[in-house]
Amino acid sequence: MSKDQKPTDYDISFKYICTDCGNEHWLFLREVQTKDFKIVCDCSQIIEPALVKDIEILYNSEKEIVTEEFDTPNKMLDSCCKTLSKFGYSETESQEMINQSFQILQSEEPSVIIEYAIKNFGE
Repeated sequence: MSKDQKPTDYDISFKYICTDCGNEHWLFLREVQTKDFKIVCDCSQIIEPALVKDIEILYNSEKEIVTEEFDTPNKMLDSCCKTLSKFGYSETESQEMINQSFQILQSEEPSVIIEYAIKNFGE
């Protein structure tokens, strides 16, 4: 199985609808790239399609996911770490737990951050 195989040829069509009777007319790329090309509808209406100069085919590609890092406010960090130290967490453990929780929640409410940190990162 070959991955990300691209087409070897293409067939692009354009649909035009007659404004008088509503009939549909399909043109190929070569036709809409031809200067002064005209469509004569069954109702005798003449349709002059706009000249299509070029078609660009873009292949789907995965975009790199960019994540924003937010700095934990110092006052909140200190306050949360003091609270976690009362539960037996070291200063380093507390800082890591609070920073990770803040990055996920982006809340400046200490109680929310502490609760999330203990539930998700506390051992």
